[in-house]
Amino acid sequence: MGKNLIDGRGFRMENNVILAKINFFMDLSDETKIWLCDLEKNNPCFRNEIDLDYFSFNKEKWKIIFVNSSQQIIDEFFLDLGLSKEYLPKIEVQDYYSGSFVINADIIISSGLTLLFNSIHGFSGVPQIYEGLKGLKTKWNESIRDIISKEVYQDLKNTYNQRPPRVTVDTKIAIDTRPLLDLNERDMRSQSAQINVGLSRHSFKLENLSEETISHLRVGLLIGFSKEKLCEFENSYQNGINNLFAHKSITINLCDFLDKNGNSFDLPREPVYIVCWVEEGNGIYFFQFYLDY
Repeated sequence: MGKNLIDGRGFRMENNVILAKINFFMDLSDETKIWLCDLEKNNPCFRNEIDLDYFSFNKEKWKIIFVNSSQQIIDEFFLDLGLSKEYLPKIEVQDYYSGSFVINADIIISSGLTLLFNSIHGFSGVPQIYEGLKGLKTKWNESIRDIISKEVYQDLKNTYNQRPPRVTVDTKIAIDTRPLLDLNERDMRSQSAQINVGLSRHSFKLENLSEETISHLRVGLLIGFSKEKLCEFENSYQNGINNLFAHKSITINLCDFLDKNGNSFDLPREPVYIVCWVEEGNGIYFFQFYLDY
């Protein structure tokens, strides 16, 4: 019975999926603007070195501060929800421009990790994440404002040899989480079957159902099934396939799957669940199998 191949089909996701869109605004605080006006009134030789070009001139610094601070906030949020560290969503800046200073960015999760994301949290978890991200607004804004305010404070102090107001900038952050609400409906329904997988106690079979060659595949096997198992890629037994031509299949002995220490995959002599993942350039496919003994 264990020799019979059990079949499963996988699904492919788009490369990156946007969970939320971020708009960040920054300007000198009203107190700082008044302070600069007072300096100008009391000093005939005063020259205002801090103008709109100040933010533009230092734009790379503000971008780095924004990304690093935002990533820390996002990491903490998703780690608390149970997402594994190596699969955390990322902050990606789309554009930034001066007037005052504005940054537009996205929170993104990549390719097959969207499936992983839903496997961990389920459809019911999306509203929780939706509300949670919106609830980060105050903490997120204050964190970035405090860091930038200290940078600007030091610049003002060095430029004018006087102590400026403690809070030198005003910041605002807007979080648009509507893309997250569309994630399940839009992205999950757009999946299309690309591969077929068979698994027995002795071998693994992979079939390419598409019309194109699939290259540089990685396959991983894990014993047992739980939400945590979907995050344990580093502990899986793996094998690689350079090319799998359209409508062709390949069979690999289970003993040829090796872990990071070079140990061969070995099934216990009892019924067992197996988690299998297949990764190629466009995504990651997940499978669950039950093998009798």
